[in-house]
Amino acid sequence: MHQEVGTENSVPCLRVNHYPPVLSTLPEGTTTCFSAHTDYTTFTFIFQDNMGGLQVCDQDGKWLDAEPIPGTILILAGDFLKYYSDNKVVAAGHQVVIPAEEIQRKSPRTSVAYFVHADGHIPIKPRESFTEQPPTVLEYACSRLARAYTHE
Repeated sequence: MHQEVGTENSVPCLRVNHYPPVLSTLPEGTTTCFSAHTDYTTFTFIFQDNMGGLQVCDQDGKWLDAEPIPGTILILAGDFLKYYSDNKVVAAGHQVVIPAEEIQRKSPRTSVAYFVHADGHIPIKPRESFTEQPPTVLEYACSRLARAYTHE
């Protein structure tokens, strides 16, 4: 399912996220431009600095701080793995929030995310809402991107 990584049929993505210092008027716990979501990948590898702010949702719906640990990579399962495993693997909901500590609020934050996608022609396994042929990985990713960048 990942035989074509790095070709036009399966393009992994490396993204550097920069968060500038936060205005003191924003309340603690406010989400940034990355509000709660799941990734539409197989896996996402996240490299964090030591500033914090990333939260992951547990099975009970509680948001937990993903405390940065030096030298570690956080690996999140995405929607493709969830659907392909017939929901045996949970796509990790996550968000970035304004940290509580003043030093963290006044400091810029950087994270790097590496998104691993399956080959574009692979179908996302059907779920209950798919009454016809399920979309391919590429079709699903494009539909999620279109929704993410639609401002209403």
